[in-house]
Amino acid sequence: MALIFSLLALMAAGVLWIKLQSVAGELRRVKNDKKEIEQLLIYYTDEMKRDNERLRAEWDGPESPVEEMEAIEEDSAMPEGEASPKESLMDRVIMLYKEGWKEKDIAKSLSIGQREVHLFLQMQEK
Repeated sequence: MALIFSLLALMAAGVLWIKLQSVAGELRRVKNDKKEIEQLLIYYTDEMKRDNERLRAEWDGPESPVEEMEAIEEDSAMPEGEASPKESLMDRVIMLYKEGWKEKDIAKSLSIGQREVHLFLQMQEK
């Protein structure tokens, strides 16, 4: 009987040893995956930094994008005496409001948001 228990204990120890080796192998694979992911993250981070530096160098030329947009806006400015589209839109909003239109109806009629109509009317009050 003792011999049977000894054999069973030896078999259980063998099964546990096999399971331990399997878990150890899985742990090595996880560590390798972690290292690979870390290397990829470092590579992509460095690539993004290089791209940012390249774009910054391009933008730090004679004109930054903001200066370029301001120059375009100045070139396309309306001649003096003419109202800009926003001003004429504001005038139309105010005119319709004075005629008794509701903000909701003005917004729908001019294809703009109710909030924009409300803001125009608030600006007019000031």
